[in-house]
Amino acid sequence: MKIFSSTFKILLFILATASYVHSEDIQSMILDYNHKNTLSQKRSDKNKGHMALDKKNTLKIYDQIFSSLVDRPQIYVFTDDKEYRDVFRRSKSFILTERFEMSDIILITSEEEFGKIRQEMLAGKFVAKKPILFSTSYRLLKRSTDIVGALYWEKGRSQLLFIKDRLKKHQIELPQEYKIFLIDEL
Repeated sequence: MKIFSSTFKILLFILATASYVHSEDIQSMILDYNHKNTLSQKRSDKNKGHMALDKKNTLKIYDQIFSSLVDRPQIYVFTDDKEYRDVFRRSKSFILTERFEMSDIILITSEEEFGKIRQEMLAGKFVAKKPILFSTSYRLLKRSTDIVGALYWEKGRSQLLFIKDRLKKHQIELPQEYKIFLIDEL
């Protein structure tokens, strides 16, 4: 019996360590994303005066996030934002939709876009399937209980948040490595 219990303890330790390491991978990917977008910001400040997305890293991080929300190899994504559409076109796992009611996930980047989608939701356009709403704005995440999470910029750094009760409405259980970004409320 002692052999079983020590083997069990070792397995638990390995699982906990693997979970922690994978969580560290997500954190390091976000730190890397922050660093590269800070460099991109400095270059764009000199050139255009606005921040350009680091397309490769932006795609990589959204691929990870959206894959944790939708358990499918092909994810239908809608966004009105031209820059994000350009980024998502490069993905092998995202299919961009022209109509948001056909999507699995809607990435909301502006108040205007959220207003349009909110009107359609209230009009009952999402009868067959209710897409997951994700934002690039903390303000929108705080304002709307329909948005499950956000990857946004605060003080020059990206922040990732998921709201527990909102994920439950969509029957979403996040992988262990995202639990550190999960909060009860804002």
